[in-house]
Amino acid sequence: MKKSLLITVGLFAGLQLHGQGTVLFNTFAVGLPQPAVIDSTTGTNAVAGTTFSVALYFAPYPNPDPGPGTLPPDPSTFAQVGYSVHLGFLLPSGQWICPGCYNEGTVLIPQIHPPGYFGWFQVKAWETVYGFTYEQAAAAGPMNGRTALLGVSNIIKVDTGDPTLVGVPELPAPLTGISGILLTVVPEPSVVALGALSACVVLLFLSKKPAAAQ
Repeated sequence: MKKSLLITVGLFAGLQLHGQGTVLFNTFAVGLPQPAVIDSTTGTNAVAGTTFSVALYFAPYPNPDPGPGTLPPDPSTFAQVGYSVHLGFLLPSGQWICPGCYNEGTVLIPQIHPPGYFGWFQVKAWETVYGFTYEQAAAAGPMNGRTALLGVSNIIKVDTGDPTLVGVPELPAPLTGISGILLTVVPEPSVVALGALSACVVLLFLSKKPAAAQ
């Protein structure tokens, strides 16, 4: 009995040492509008099913808190937390419903310290066929004449839930203030366009070349 108690105390001490926080990764937080993932090629909510994926991204918030007006970090510092998910919901019948929405549920962020502290969050979406992650899709070459549909939300600061509290852990925090995502294609530059750009650069260089001494 004493040994079990010591193990339990040790586990809680480890959680407090490393820190943790939880957020609710979905588009149905109470009191929020429904942020949607929009497909720019159709102008409507992105189709539910395996066509598109979304993932939650996190960056640490400064500790101690610098206060109001703190700017978000560079987007390149964000890393994916939790699993990527497809858009919508899969019914037992095999039908996908709710285009443009996502619902992964609770996501645990081990890097948050102290437990339940603030964090920066962003949601990224992409066309699944181009990669298992947003980064893979962004780096993928063109398929069927175009590159992947990609999009990101705004960056928000969230006071995460503390799952390490003994007795009644805090509920995961909703992503209050998260924006919708517009999926767009970044076109590959054509050979003609690249040639025209190169010609412009050469002309600009020649126009700035100093005149020869008389």
